[in-house]
Amino acid sequence: MLVLICAAALLALLGGPRPSSGADPANWSLSQLQAAIAEDQTATCAVWMALGNRLTEHRQYSHAADAFERALRKDPRLRDARVGRAIALAALADNERLMAYLRQLLLSEPKLTEDLFERPEFQPYLQRPEFRAIKDEAHLQAMD
Repeated sequence: MLVLICAAALLALLGGPRPSSGADPANWSLSQLQAAIAEDQTATCAVWMALGNRLTEHRQYSHAADAFERALRKDPRLRDARVGRAIALAALADNERLMAYLRQLLLSEPKLTEDLFERPEFQPYLQRPEFRAIKDEAHLQAMD
């Protein structure tokens, strides 16, 4: 009986049952996405991307950055996941993590790295010489 009460309380807390497998994860609530991942540790890229976006909307930037990283582990070519991770790290104002990520991104996608610095979230970072150097290097590499 206690198990049933706990299960009912959990379902109520999570906002109802998980949507059908054919539903688009981008339309799921944060609690539905978290429940889907708790149920299935092999969640798809779409689920991890949706979770990252939803966490960003809720200003849970550290967890959002981690969700985008999980999406990138599934498919390293996902440009939206790369951008989402960078935006989440910028919003966190964790200079070390952002710097490390941008340096990594510079090696594989200099044009994307350059484009990120055009976004409003990255403008404050251009006042710092180490971030300005990454932007300048990205510009040079993107021209090649």
